[in-house]
Amino acid sequence: MSRLDQVKEDCQRAAEAIAAALGVEVEVIDLDLVRVAGTGKVRNDVGSRLLRGLVNKHVLKTSQPIFIKEAGYHPICMSCPLTGSCFYKASIVYPIIAGQNVIGTISLIAFSDEQKVTLLTRTESLMEFIGRMADLIAAKVLETEAMTEKMIMASQVNAVMDAVDEGVIAINSDGVVTHFNLSAERMFNVPKNEILQQHLEEHLAGLPLLQALREPGGFTSRECFVQARGRRLHLLVTARPIMGSDGRPVGVVASARDFKETQKLAYEIMSAQKVFTFDDIIGESRAIKELKARAAKIAGSHSTVLITGESGTGKEIFARAIHAASPRKNKPFVAINCGASRWKRRPSSAPWNISAGTNRAKQKPPRRWA
Repeated sequence: MSRLDQVKEDCQRAAEAIAAALGVEVEVIDLDLVRVAGTGKVRNDVGSRLLRGLVNKHVLKTSQPIFIKEAGYHPICMSCPLTGSCFYKASIVYPIIAGQNVIGTISLIAFSDEQKVTLLTRTESLMEFIGRMADLIAAKVLETEAMTEKMIMASQVNAVMDAVDEGVIAINSDGVVTHFNLSAERMFNVPKNEILQQHLEEHLAGLPLLQALREPGGFTSRECFVQARGRRLHLLVTARPIMGSDGRPVGVVASARDFKETQKLAYEIMSAQKVFTFDDIIGESRAIKELKARAAKIAGSHSTVLITGESGTGKEIFARAIHAASPRKNKPFVAINCGASRWKRRPSSAPWNISAGTNRAKQKPPRRWA
């Protein structure tokens, strides 16, 4: 499809209006010499390719308009088999230029002597007029192409958004939802067509996207509790302001992830860390050998193990080795520094509790889980 074919309906309407106003016929030709629009005798030939079109070829090549006073007798017509018997009597052919490229021609055509007189007596004004019409058609082509490109880009953005596992929501500066991807639909159980162009708070109370308009750079991984259709969702939300051409925020785009799913992912990443076994603990001293044997013996039990020692003595390495040899080896390993913790209860998440001692000069009794 040629660039002019995108606006062929507009070209036909313009051709008919020009023909009615000026009393001459009009045709629009694209780069492939296909008649995109036409009036009068050529109206029924719209969509067909010119058999010869020597004058149109010349204008397409030179990008310059031309006035043919005697069709069939002009030097350009000398190689045409219809030389001296052309069914055109006269014509003004003007290039249609979009940007820097010629994309076709628009012509005022005389099929009768009366129409020929019109072209001969009003040549200068008609040349200026048809030039403006050519510019209007070119502008319409560029506008249509820009709209098409914008629609394609919007479709691409939506496709990318829908491919993301996280819920993605965008709002304008008034808090009206402009984008809502498939993951967001599933997360909040709200159909896209029900929330688009609606105020965010009417459907997702507690989602603090408008706050990102007032916070430079927005915020990252903020813990939020959102009410959606009678459900209370625990989420991690990251939001960034969308900046306008004047440097002011015009909206916000945010991603939301289920808090528990995020924890699960973190555990999976942690569990994928290098596994330390007792063989990785290198030492030939009696103390090290006895400690390894003792740790290996208790690894098979379900009792909580408290490991104490100075900083840097390898408490976590022993904890990992015990974990690797325990019945829980296929579950996540979570290290908890008892000395740094303010908790007063024993966590059920990890059986291996690690406590770092303080400086020997100011040593205090190690903290333990109550």
